Amino acid sequence: MSEWYLNRLQYYWHIEGTRQRGRAGKKLIDNIREDCSEMGFSLMEADRLARDRNRWRFAVQKLYCQRASTARWWGASAWN
Repeated sequence: MSEWYLNRLQYYWHIEGTRQRGRAGKKLIDNIREDCSEMGFSLMEADRLARDRNRWRFAVQKLYCQRASTARWWGASAWN
């Protein structure tokens, strides 16, 4: 194909469909960062902590209890 043809193809190219409207959804890493900040850890500290299963389980239970007690206070589910 000639260079002229490729340039013309790019110029007249039409992409079908539309983009979604609104803010992009949260990514998994965003949720992880949010949870780590609630627990008071950086991502590196959380990574080290997650390698020790018992310590990680304790930290997650502690976070869940904090959320559950706050949710009971406000009359909502623990995961909202």
